[in-house]
Amino acid sequence: MPSRDDLKHQQTLLTTYRRTLAIQLNQRAALGSAHAPPGLIHGIDEARTNIARIKGLLRSWGADVSDQPDDEEAISTSVMTIGGTTTLSIQPPVAPRLLHQLRGPVVDFVGRKAQIDELVAGIRQRAGQGGAAARR
Repeated sequence: MPSRDDLKHQQTLLTTYRRTLAIQLNQRAALGSAHAPPGLIHGIDEARTNIARIKGLLRSWGADVSDQPDDEEAISTSVMTIGGTTTLSIQPPVAPRLLHQLRGPVVDFVGRKAQIDELVAGIRQRAGQGGAAARR
């Protein structure tokens, strides 16, 4: 059985992760999901993972632990009735598109003119034959 100090420590960690999560969710809301940096998104995931772990641990110890609205990602649901048939639609959360993570085009191929010319010639030759281009 865990000691009183163990319970207190885990409850303090839970409070800390929830505060951290609240700050990170506010930052994501201010930036917009598509513009949130990867560290922020991973931080939100990490906080939620730790919150779930600590809640599970505390509950296994018999402690009363409340569920907060932001502890888990919201799930979108809708109910639709057509011709007497009711359909419940549940959609899991959608990960934001991280467009800013795409690497920019390489603009500097200094010293590779011969290799580039060879590749372009091979592609043109294969394209003229109706086949896929490949370098040997």
